This record gives sequence, C-alpha cells and structure tokens, in this order.
Amino acid sequence: MRASVTLLSPTEQQQIIIAVLVLAFAQDLPLGQYGILRKTGQMNKAKSWNEFKAACLNYRMWVMLILYGYCFGVELTASNILSTYFYDQFQLSVSKAALWASVFGYVSEWCLFCMS
Repeated sequence: MRASVTLLSPTEQQQIIIAVLVLAFAQDLPLGQYGILRKTGQMNKAKSWNEFKAACLNYRMWVMLILYGYCFGVELTASNILSTYFYDQFQLSVSKAALWASVFGYVSEWCLFCMS
C-alpha cells in the first residue's frame, strides 16, 4: 500500500513563511528587543505581582471582563435553550434539534477563534 503525503496549500505555506519572518525580524518594543534591553540595563524585569495589581486596579479591565462575561453568558444561555426551541417550534426530533443547536454553538466558537 502506498502512503499518501499531504502537502500544505499555498496559503498555508505563505502563513508559515510569514510567521518565521515575523519571529526572525520583528521588534518587541520601539526601543528594541526585550532580551537586549534587559542585558544592557535599559529595562528591568517586571515584577509579576505588581503587574497583576496594576491590571486589577485598571477600570478598563473590569469593563472588558463584565462585557465579555455578559456576551459569553448570553451565548451559553442561547446554546442551552436552542435545542428545546427547535424541538418545540419546528417539530424536529430530539437528535436533530440537538444537532442544529450544536451547529450554532460551533459557529459561535469558530467566529471567536477567527477573530482572535
């Protein structure tokens, strides 16, 4: 039996090339790379606890957390009741209603994945 070889599509090849170029030539900060700045003493290593406290005291973080929580909560609620809605309103079988509700959930997750 002959083994099949899966080749990358041109788009995937381009993405890999761009990722390698970004890793090789991108600059961490406007002033330079983290490692070089730390070695020369121009930048101190951040204290994790202080950075965490600063993030917790920032009101923007709390607004983002609340908005994301509401958004994700609505998505979970819709996913939970969608199969019952399909079953009641469209007289689908339980398995088909669950299938269509899961498609909604998968599309929602795919959209979140694509946007990040």
